[in-house]
Amino acid sequence: MRASLLALPVLALAVLAACKPTAVDPKSPVSAPPATSAPSAAVSPPVPTSAPLSVTERLKRKVDEAAAASKSKLDELAKRWEAERGDLEKKWKQQAETLKPKIEELRRKFADAGEQAKPEIEKQLKALEKRSRTLRERLERLKEATAEKWEEMRKRFEQENQEAI
Repeated sequence: MRASLLALPVLALAVLAACKPTAVDPKSPVSAPPATSAPSAAVSPPVPTSAPLSVTERLKRKVDEAAAASKSKLDELAKRWEAERGDLEKKWKQQAETLKPKIEELRRKFADAGEQAKPEIEKQLKALEKRSRTLRERLERLKEATAEKWEEMRKRFEQENQEAI
């Protein structure tokens, strides 16, 4: 989130470059009426209009708008991050819970198996234990995840998941 907030000064400079000064004097509160040759008694005096905004005021408004949009986007990303993180945590906990009975079953089979069946059961048992250990490690890393590093971590988790399959 800090990286996005650090981009605001750059955004302000871009907005400043986009704001072109007008020919109106920013210090003048009212534009001068057009010159006429003879004042008429029937003509009412000019109605003062609001003064045009100075470049500084326009820039301030643009920066405020950009800051509000940035904050909104950051809030949206934070909500998405929390939702994705929660979904992954739930999914991995379910997978880990599903592996526990399978591991226990294989341990019982290994204890009761004959010498010829033990190597195959041991291979399956080691694979399930490795998968369980990987899930526990991922859950620990997930607890340490921050919004700033979420995309990087999510990609790494997806890559590890593909390798495990």
